[in-house]
Amino acid sequence: MKKTLVSTVLVAALALTACNADKPAETSATDATTTTTTQATEASSSESKDTEASKDSEESKESKESKADAGKTGFDKYKDITDKIKTLADTKEVGDYADFADPSGILEAAQLTEDPYSVLKYELIDIDKDGTEELFVISDVEAKVENGSYHIISVLSIFTLDSDGKIVPVTAGWARNRLQYMKDGTFYRTGSGGASTTVIEFQKYNPEKKTVESTECYYTTGEKDADGNLIMYKAKNPAAPSFDGSDENVGPYEEFQIADDIYEFDKAVSFNDFYGKD
Repeated sequence: MKKTLVSTVLVAALALTACNADKPAETSATDATTTTTTQATEASSSESKDTEASKDSEESKESKESKADAGKTGFDKYKDITDKIKTLADTKEVGDYADFADPSGILEAAQLTEDPYSVLKYELIDIDKDGTEELFVISDVEAKVENGSYHIISVLSIFTLDSDGKIVPVTAGWARNRLQYMKDGTFYRTGSGGASTTVIEFQKYNPEKKTVESTECYYTTGEKDADGNLIMYKAKNPAAPSFDGSDENVGPYEEFQIADDIYEFDKAVSFNDFYGKD
């Protein structure tokens, strides 16, 4: 009986020892799993931080570039084209024609005077009130044409910016294609193909196409009435006048009186001041 009791106690002791021996193994496995999970989490967190840091860096770079671009105000946004206009005015030669709707007016004004800086001017005007100011290149100089008369040159070039900030040429004028900007934001253009051929257009800026379009067009063909007056025609389609006398006859030619409606460019900056020349 005593022998059986000892054996039972011994078996129980061995069982207890075995149980106690198993517990560290279970704890070790749990610790390993926890360690592995922690390391994975830390690695994932590290990668996430690296990704976020990289993303933040890219966003910071884009933000800086955006702020730098946004920091360009007024004339600074048009520096690329004003640099080219300066070269044109200095050399009196046309450079890259594609940058201009037509450089003739600026070139003409530059060639008519010894110092084009004294007659050329810049002004910023938001034509369509969309928050983007257009760059106007203007001049008060008078240009002598072949028949000896003079035409006042007003607006020589207009530039705007597209959604990417790229400079876009809008329209242009010169001596025999005179362009006036009106107080109501429209345009008045008078062109001449000769002594007896005249085209008059009322125009409006199209912000979607970033160009100036004709809303009314009148012209002469050299044809005269019984009293010897040039006949004026009004184009039925302003965008495509016939120029053959088949449009509406509106009587003797007479240029419209618009002097009081012309914008005066009283905020214009002369090239002398803009480029820092005396």
